[in-house]
Amino acid sequence: MIGIPPGLTRRPGRGLVVIDLVESVSHFERDESGTAARWHAVVCEVERVLPDFAGRLVKSLGDGLLLDFDSAGTAVACALQVTGILDRMAGSGERAQPLAVRIGVHEADVLADHRDIYGNGVNLCSRLASLAGPGEIVASAQVRDVLVDSVDARFDDLGECFLKHVAGPVRAFRLTPVQSGGSAPAPSEDRSPHSPLQPMLAVFPLLTPPDDTAHPLLGRVLADEVNAALSVSRDLSVISRMSVNGLAGRALDPKACRDLLGAHYVLGGAVRAHGDRLVVLPELIDTRDGRVMWADTLRGRIDDLLAGDGDLVHRLVVQVRSAVLLNEVARARFQPLPSLESYALLMGGIALLHRASREDFQRSYLLLDALRERHARQASLHAWIAKWHVLNVAQGWSADPLDDTRRARDAAHRAIDLDDRNSVALAIDGLVNTSLLKRLDVGMQRYEAAVEANANDGLAWALKGTLHAFRGEPQPAVQGTRRALGLSPLDPLRYFYETLAATAELSAGHWDEVIALATRSLRGNRSHTSTWRSLAIAQVESGRTEAARASVAQLLRLDPGFTVERYRSWTPSIDFDSGRRWADALERAGVPLR
Repeated sequence: MIGIPPGLTRRPGRGLVVIDLVESVSHFERDESGTAARWHAVVCEVERVLPDFAGRLVKSLGDGLLLDFDSAGTAVACALQVTGILDRMAGSGERAQPLAVRIGVHEADVLADHRDIYGNGVNLCSRLASLAGPGEIVASAQVRDVLVDSVDARFDDLGECFLKHVAGPVRAFRLTPVQSGGSAPAPSEDRSPHSPLQPMLAVFPLLTPPDDTAHPLLGRVLADEVNAALSVSRDLSVISRMSVNGLAGRALDPKACRDLLGAHYVLGGAVRAHGDRLVVLPELIDTRDGRVMWADTLRGRIDDLLAGDGDLVHRLVVQVRSAVLLNEVARARFQPLPSLESYALLMGGIALLHRASREDFQRSYLLLDALRERHARQASLHAWIAKWHVLNVAQGWSADPLDDTRRARDAAHRAIDLDDRNSVALAIDGLVNTSLLKRLDVGMQRYEAAVEANANDGLAWALKGTLHAFRGEPQPAVQGTRRALGLSPLDPLRYFYETLAATAELSAGHWDEVIALATRSLRGNRSHTSTWRSLAIAQVESGRTEAARASVAQLLRLDPGFTVERYRSWTPSIDFDSGRRWADALERAGVPLR
């Protein structure tokens, strides 16, 4: 047994509290002196109440505090009082953006001297704070076990959470004061097997200046157009405009929108008219923390909007969908899986699946697999997992390609067993047969069944067109992928459709079109290796040899082990003239033979 180091003493059963300033970097970048003054006021308030709970401020790190108490009970009581103090400070009428904190509470033995405390418990307490949202308290199971639910605090079980640099999952609970109410579902309920697979968005009428009597309904017209355009999205569920209009004009905070409407995001803002021109100032708010996560200034013509011209609405919808996707992907990349809603798992899983970063790709499997556990009978989830195994082999990352092939086949079959009319399941089963099993005839049958089941499924049309390209059938290849692009004008993953369209144009020898599509696709994702392959082939075939070599250099930077022989070994097109021509072109562009 290792003894206690000299100069330190063991203190058993300490109540530990970590208070972390939310978005401290952005606060200090925007207003260093103002933020420092407000944070100093918070620290002073904490120090003022600490004696009431026999607590001690162990250290301050500039944007965080470590507190030490005799027990978990006094630690929780103090943490709850701190959140109440911050609520009062936020409502004190200060014009500056209020500060928010996240708090972690844990009970553990520590090693201590007269200056500091040390040990695993301190680190775990800090990690628990990272699970909390703004204004929230997250505690460990050790704290929950020594307190009484609905007496000391109300405990909402977050389940087994995986924390950074902590081996194994940790059971965590969200704490709220006993007297707190509200109709919003608890976060743990949001993550139940019945939670939605798309985030809910509320579109509020945009505000117009009070003195604009000529265009009093302009903001409502614009909101209705945006609502209608977003309603056909596969990524978002849009709350009925009638439900939203009943709340328009009221001073509702984001939490009230979440409580009353169940909205995860709110789109609002203002619109101003200047003659026949209009200026739109949209804001997209995350109701979980009240953060304005996207804002912009867009311009258009009033007559075009009233006549149904969709350019302004199109630009607004594209940016809203992209902002939501990027926000959910960012959360999905770094938050523990049990703390993520189902829609965050789905959006993050699909988006990260199509990125070339191996870390993101591996994370996508964890997200989709966790979602499959919650929604085991959703056919599309099994289909996306099948696609993950296809890409794992295609990108050369699989440690056992035969095992990945088997898993892809089984997941695709499971998806079709659950819903044999699901176009995503049919399309991805076609991909498994095409890319892994080299059964191109079966693959084509699946693609045709997919577009018959849903003629508006862009993925099915894109994959079908790509298979025609592999077989050297340029006309149906181009028709299929162009139809896919037409069906996916607002898709945040449009770059994926553009790279498949580039393959189709490659089969037709439309070199300039290939280069244009590949270039646009790379603006959306510069890490997609197949896009660089198509670009290099088109460049070398059209006499742009130096440009082709530059594209190959980027390709090899992303995939250092890529060779012509490897390409020939796995591409489904190699048994056709198209595949053999493309392999020769890659060699002429500078790809190593072996």
